[in-house]
Amino acid sequence: MNKYIVLFINLLAVCTAAGQGIQFEPENSSWEVILKKARQENKLIFVAAYSPSCHNCRHMLENVYPSQAVGAAFNGNYLNVKLDVDRGEGIQVANQYRILAYPTYLFVNGQGEVQHRTQGTMTVEKMVELGKNSTNPTHQFMPLKARFWSGDRSGELLRRLTFMAKDLADADLLDTVHVAYLATQKNWLTKDNMEVILSAQKSIEQPTFAFLLKNEKSFSKAFGLAKVKNRIDEVSLASLSMHAYNPSMRDFDLHKARVYGAAYLPADLLEQYLSLFQINQFIRKQETASFLEAALGISTDIRVTMGFF
Repeated sequence: MNKYIVLFINLLAVCTAAGQGIQFEPENSSWEVILKKARQENKLIFVAAYSPSCHNCRHMLENVYPSQAVGAAFNGNYLNVKLDVDRGEGIQVANQYRILAYPTYLFVNGQGEVQHRTQGTMTVEKMVELGKNSTNPTHQFMPLKARFWSGDRSGELLRRLTFMAKDLADADLLDTVHVAYLATQKNWLTKDNMEVILSAQKSIEQPTFAFLLKNEKSFSKAFGLAKVKNRIDEVSLASLSMHAYNPSMRDFDLHKARVYGAAYLPADLLEQYLSLFQINQFIRKQETASFLEAALGISTDIRVTMGFF
């Protein structure tokens, strides 16, 4: 009779946990204790790394982790750990796993090896998907990355790794895998392939950036004019800033920017970007009249993109 009572209590506990959000391990549990428990239960550890000062982390803690649907995807499948990267042992664990952005999500086995990682704010739906997929090696970042470096060049692997590398800001991997993926594709103007190209942009020096500029209308038709123009502007301005900032002047060198940008950008677009940097100089120097004259001279699209109105 006692055996049935124990079974009933265990079932009740499972049902109760399934009706709640993510059930995290006590925050005072040591990392070694968590690893030992993971080995004993043969489970992955889900680590939700956060900083109390991070707005997106607070959003996840208050609005996503408490979701019943999210709890159902994680409870029982993982040992769930909230890791405060600013306090106690969390500082050492964050350094060990090179957690540099928040929130970061790790899936670690009992030996302390990362099987999967990603980062950023997620909707409830995306979090549920993460919980359901992260026990599957075909969706885990580290096994997929290992397959790539072992010589696997299948299109689906390369495509999936492209988006993972973008989300994790793994620039070297992103460069390599998206080029390898496109080498397997005959038509770069399918929506799936344009999505890869758009996601992989980080420099105006990339050959795929020139392809994006040349086929801007096709990209805009597939993803919307605003999204495509914003991406072009972000990549262009970042590249110009990186290559034309003069540390000794502590300012942006317009001549250097023009020489660099002329090799990769249409002349009219380059001049618009140079005007933006000049405007920034006028603002810092509080030259109001010059600022207004320059601001009115740039195109409406660029002003809207950069938040002038």
